[in-house]
Amino acid sequence: MPGKTNAALAAGTGALLLLLVAPAAPEAEEVRPLDRPGIKSTTIQPYHYFTGIDVGTAVFDDLAYLDAGMIRIEFIHDAHRDGSINYPAYDYIFDELAERGMKVLGLIDYQSVPYDTAEDWNTDEFRADFVERTREIVEHYAHRENPIKHWEIWNEPDLDDPNSWYYVEVNAYAKLLKESYHAIKEIDPDAFVVLGGLSPKGFAYDDRPNYLEELYETETMQRHYEEHGSYPFDAVGAHPYPETYFNPYEGLADLMNEKIKAVMNRFGDRHKKVWVTELGWNSAHNDEETQRLGLIRSYNVLDDLRDPEYPDDPPYVELYTWFKYDSWDPSEEWGLVSIERTRRKPAYYAFLGLTEPGPEPPPPVEPGEGAPVRFDARPLDARGMLQHLGLLPRFTTSLDLLQGLVPEIVEGEIQSGSLETLTNGIFDIYNPNFQPVVPVDAPGKPLHLRYTFAEPVDIDEIRIFAGHRGSRGERAYQSHEIHLNGVQVVEDLRTGNYGQAIRDEHDTAISMVSWKSGPEDGELAEAARGVETLEIVVWPVTSYNGDFRDRWCPVLEPEKDVTGAGPAYLAPSLFEIDVLGSTPNGGR
Repeated sequence: MPGKTNAALAAGTGALLLLLVAPAAPEAEEVRPLDRPGIKSTTIQPYHYFTGIDVGTAVFDDLAYLDAGMIRIEFIHDAHRDGSINYPAYDYIFDELAERGMKVLGLIDYQSVPYDTAEDWNTDEFRADFVERTREIVEHYAHRENPIKHWEIWNEPDLDDPNSWYYVEVNAYAKLLKESYHAIKEIDPDAFVVLGGLSPKGFAYDDRPNYLEELYETETMQRHYEEHGSYPFDAVGAHPYPETYFNPYEGLADLMNEKIKAVMNRFGDRHKKVWVTELGWNSAHNDEETQRLGLIRSYNVLDDLRDPEYPDDPPYVELYTWFKYDSWDPSEEWGLVSIERTRRKPAYYAFLGLTEPGPEPPPPVEPGEGAPVRFDARPLDARGMLQHLGLLPRFTTSLDLLQGLVPEIVEGEIQSGSLETLTNGIFDIYNPNFQPVVPVDAPGKPLHLRYTFAEPVDIDEIRIFAGHRGSRGERAYQSHEIHLNGVQVVEDLRTGNYGQAIRDEHDTAISMVSWKSGPEDGELAEAARGVETLEIVVWPVTSYNGDFRDRWCPVLEPEKDVTGAGPAYLAPSLFEIDVLGSTPNGGR
C-alpha cells in the first residue's frame, strides 16, 4: 500500500470496547447492494509484537455487523525475540472471527520471517527460510477446527519505489512463489493461493514495465506451465490504488482490464480470477466524502467487471478487500473508522450498505452510534463510567456478594491501597484521592486473594476492574485466574481486550473483565453453585511501553519465568471486584 511503513504498522495501542455516540449515518445515496456479496472483504492488523493483541470483542462484533465475510490478516513475527510466530495470540483472533462466521485470508510476507535487510529477499537462503515459515504456518492452521484455507504470498513485490522495502526482483519472487505454492499444496491440496497483491507501481504506468507480465515470462513460471499445465497460484492479487485515475468510473475498469486481465489472458490464464487484496482512499489526503464515493464507485465497478475479450464470462474480480477497517496515523486515515476508532466515518456506512448487515452487536455497540474506540474522549465520573460500560442497571450493592468482605492474601503482597476498597461497590477513578490496590511488582509472582463466604452462595457473574494507574495513554491490562471452592474455572490470558477506558487528562487506564455463569455453561455453571471460597490470582504483565508480554507470549528469558507468565514485571492495579449472584435464602 502506498505510504505504508514498518513504523506505522507497529504503531497503536490496545483496542478498547467502549463506544462514543457519533452523528447519524449519512445519506446512503449511490450505495446499491452488491450482486455478489461474497466479494466484500476488509483488512485489519490485530496483532503486533509491540502492542500484543490489538482488537477485542467490540471490533470482532463490528466486523460481523459490517458483514465482512473475509478478513485479510498479516502474520507478523516477534522480532524482538527469536522471530517466531505467536500462535496462541493468532489462534484467539482467528477463533473469534470464525465464531462470527468470518473467513481469513492469511498474508505471509516480509513481516512473517526474520531478515537483516531487504536485500536478503533475493537470496536462496532467505527463500528457504521463507518457504519453511510458510510451511510451518500453514501446517498449524490447515487442520484446526477453524482452518485457514486462503493464503496470499507476499505483499506488493513489485513496489520498487525509493521508499519501498517490499520489492523483490521478479526472478527471485517467481521462485519464492512457486516453492511456497507447492509447500502449501503438499499440506492442504484444497488450499487457495493468491499471488501477492501488485501495487500500481508495477502495472498502472505506461512508461514502466508490467511486473505481472515479467513474472509470467520468467523461466520459473514458463517451466512450471510446461510441466504442470498451470502457474503456481490460484488467483492474481492486485492493489489498483487510484494513482493513474481519479474517479473509479473513469479509469478503474480500464486499468484492470488492460493491465491485469489482458496479461492473464495472453499467458493462458483466462479462467483465473483476480483478488483485489487492497484498495482504498486515504481521507487525510482527500476528504471523507471523497473516500466514501471512492468506496461506492470502486465496488460498483468491480462487482460486475467482465473481461472485454470474453464478455460472456462471469465477472472476474472474485474478492475486493477494502483497505482498511481502521487507521493508524493522522496522515494515514484509510480506515472505515477514524483514528483511535472513535468514530464511524461516512465510508463505514457505505461499506455497511453494500450488503445486508450482520447480527447487531450486543450493547453497548448500537448501529448508527460510535465505533469501538481506543480512547474515551468524554469526561465521565464513576457513574458515567458504569453507564458507559452498560453496567449501571445491575450495579447495585444489593447484588454484590462481596460487599464488605476483606480477602486473605494467600501469596504475594501489596505495596499500596486498601483491600477493603475492593468490595465497597464503587470506584471513583477520577478522584485524585482514590487509591487502588497495587500489588508489588514481582516478575513471575502473582497476587493471590481468597474470599470466604459466611455461607455457600450461587455466583452468576464476577467483575474485576483493574488496570494501570500512573500512566497516560497506556493500555489497561489484566491477566487472571478464578478459583471456586479450590478449583480453577477460568484462566484469563487476554490483556486490553475488554470494556476499557483511558483518560489522557487523568493518569488512569482501566479495564473490566466479566465472567458469567449460565445454564449453557454446563460444568462451569455447576462449579458456581454452592461456592464457599472465591480465589482470584492476579498475574503481572509487562508494560506497553516496554517489552509487552503476557501469557499469550512465549517466554523471553526462561530462567526468570517460574510460572509461565513470561518475563513480567508490572502488576495491574485493582480498582474493584464485584460478585453478582444469590444466597441460599434467595436474596439477590
